[in-house]
Amino acid sequence: MAVIFKFLNMKRVFLITCALFNFYLCHSQVKTALIDTTTIWFQNFRIYSSTPHIDYRYYKIADSIMVDNLSYFHLFYKDYIEGKWKTSDILIREISKKVYIKFPEANHETLLYDFNLNVHDSILIYSNYWIVKAVDSIKINNIYRKTLDLRQLHFKSWEADKGDKWIEGVGSIHGLLSLGGNDPNSYSHLLCAKNQDGILYQDPECECCEIILNIKESNIFGLKLYPTIISNRLNITTNSTNIKYLYKLYDLEGRLLNQNVYYGSQVIDCSSLNNGIYFIQLTGKNTNITKKIIKE
Repeated sequence: MAVIFKFLNMKRVFLITCALFNFYLCHSQVKTALIDTTTIWFQNFRIYSSTPHIDYRYYKIADSIMVDNLSYFHLFYKDYIEGKWKTSDILIREISKKVYIKFPEANHETLLYDFNLNVHDSILIYSNYWIVKAVDSIKINNIYRKTLDLRQLHFKSWEADKGDKWIEGVGSIHGLLSLGGNDPNSYSHLLCAKNQDGILYQDPECECCEIILNIKESNIFGLKLYPTIISNRLNITTNSTNIKYLYKLYDLEGRLLNQNVYYGSQVIDCSSLNNGIYFIQLTGKNTNITKKIIKE
């Protein structure tokens, strides 16, 4: 009888352990999934044309839809200046660590990511073959995420070229849809990715991912910035001359350009700034304000 009870207890422990392991596995997969309706990606596009310029764009995934008995989500975007979310008509879905996209004019979906790959595996994406050169992991918000180092293969020489890096739950460091920067007329660059748990990715040269993805209103405790479109001067006003705050100026890629400590109302000389978009951050006691300005 004692042997039977011991066997049953061991079986119960085994079943509980399996259940806990399956829960942890499923929970981890959800946490590292790329499709997360709370995630926002922010990237730039360097356009090489007769008039070279840089564009900036946000992406997010929302609103599920069934197509051909498959569950997809819509991909939304917004340009930095307009600030209104628009549907891209691109659909995206994820299953078993594989991410597929479906373009509106296409009859079939296209494989975008496969995080099941290992070293020396190859994959066809956007009519180009890629090979995995290294597999690693990175700890983000207390969760380990798989990373893949890939190289593009050219049939003529069969040599690896044009590197890319994928991060599980984030995508390519070139941007959500811009694997390897394949377009010869442009080059894209992921600057930030953030979800409800915190920052998932921040480019090493971008110092203010939190600012870019969380622009706050500027009328807290009587502290205001104006105008939003400037030529030479930026005005900072407050209802008290005793308020001390730290002023920081960032460019659109998160580089800190200037900082200073001020008291009360001030007029900031912006005549030396090039035309473009900037962030102003004011921090002080019970104060944390960020505002976007445009220099023309």
